[in-house]
Amino acid sequence: MTKRTRYSPEVNEKRPGQWLVGRSVVVEIQGSDKPALIAEIVLLHIVGDST
Repeated sequence: MTKRTRYSPEVNEKRPGQWLVGRSVVVEIQGSDKPALIAEIVLLHIVGDST
């Protein structure tokens, strides 16, 4: 069985010190009509002084 994974990151600054990181992941299996997995992962990174 052959698998292929596509990974597409995207980064956007929401506000100063806040980074929205989105990732799309698609896992395909050879010979299958449909992907085995489609996922969207979203993270918000906040950097800077926490006080």
